[in-house]
Amino acid sequence: MIINFEKNVLNTIEGKKNLLAFSGGGDSVALFHLLLEHNVDFSIAIVNYGIRKQSIEEVQYAQELSLKYNKKIYLYNAPTIENNFEATARNIRHDFFKEIIEREQYDNLLTGHNLGDRLEWFLMQLSKGSGLNGLLGMNSIDIQDNYSIIRPILNSDKSDLEDYLNINKIKFFYDETNSDEKYKRNEFRHNFSNPLLLKYKKGILNSFKYLEEDINDLIEKIDVIYLNDDNFYFYKKNTRSNLEAIDKFIKKKHNICISKHIKEDLKKSNNVLISRKILVSFFDDIVLITLLNPDNINSTTPIDKLSKNTYRIKKIDNRLRKDMFLDKSMEELILNII
Repeated sequence: MIINFEKNVLNTIEGKKNLLAFSGGGDSVALFHLLLEHNVDFSIAIVNYGIRKQSIEEVQYAQELSLKYNKKIYLYNAPTIENNFEATARNIRHDFFKEIIEREQYDNLLTGHNLGDRLEWFLMQLSKGSGLNGLLGMNSIDIQDNYSIIRPILNSDKSDLEDYLNINKIKFFYDETNSDEKYKRNEFRHNFSNPLLLKYKKGILNSFKYLEEDINDLIEKIDVIYLNDDNFYFYKKNTRSNLEAIDKFIKKKHNICISKHIKEDLKKSNNVLISRKILVSFFDDIVLITLLNPDNINSTTPIDKLSKNTYRIKKIDNRLRKDMFLDKSMEELILNII
């Protein structure tokens, strides 16, 4: 069985420094060997959560593969997770990968997400209420600040990947927690996405391709410009593009998902406070997103008359004025762009 990478994916990873998120499961093992077949250079990283006896064997297998194929390996033994395992494990995993990428200066993080994962995500977002960008949040290429997340087998079905492994007699592990429907993704996988893919795989794959074309036409690409570590702005586009950019970058920077109610406020108001600390301000040409300093809220330092007048003319929201007045470098940055 032949499984090829899409041309844009292959062009993005060839000749680059790539880190493969490895688990020992069928998806990541298949991707490991497909990368070898495509002569793509990569290292591997694996997290051991220690909740299954099989975890030790999976780590040993990762070490065996790295030794056999001369691949650098990074291993992290995660602390015991007491609550909300799925979300906590995901955060641990992402932090570990990001730390390696930044320290070792990798260009790309490669993950083994497949068509089933993509459909699960789509259905979960659909059930919560999401726009087009949220529904298609899992893409083949996601560009981050200083690296890209690449999903080379996103349009391959899990059954095809397992056929590839079995035909080539390649060992892989099955994670028994994938059968536990207390995890939301498993509930959606077993009850919805798997049955749909079994009957309508070709149509689903084509629909994702058409939706990707639609989103490229409807939502303009927005480049965010950082004023400093916590504050950034971008030049306004259409309403849908602005909202998607705000949602994306607040989620990435502050790990906060914007609610439907907040999104409606963003359509109607020039200044919206999110999670009591992030202020989104719309000006004539730009959208400014600032992280308010809680230490300044109760400051008794009065704002002088000249500054007050400047802030009023520039239509600076009252919640941001004290921060600007007490931080002159921030004040200068903001006044220079609005």
